[in-house]
Amino acid sequence: MKKYLEACLQNKEVKGAKILLAGRLGGADIARRESLKRGMLPLQTLRADIDYGYATAFTTYGTTGVKVWIYKGEVFEKKTDGS
Repeated sequence: MKKYLEACLQNKEVKGAKILLAGRLGGADIARRESLKRGMLPLQTLRADIDYGYATAFTTYGTTGVKVWIYKGEVFEKKTDGS
């Protein structure tokens, strides 16, 4: 998980990212959640340009889910007054 997060942050446009895994990780008997976050990720800001994706894997052990958030900066640039 760390390897993929660091590879994502190598892109110059990316300012932050978060990966969340949930389910029976490693074939464990009890499901759990693991998350890893690097950089900035303002989820409460409407002008933040955040790409979100998720996937679900249905295995013989059960269901495992992956969610990914990638922050690429702000959509609207801050205005500067010319006067």
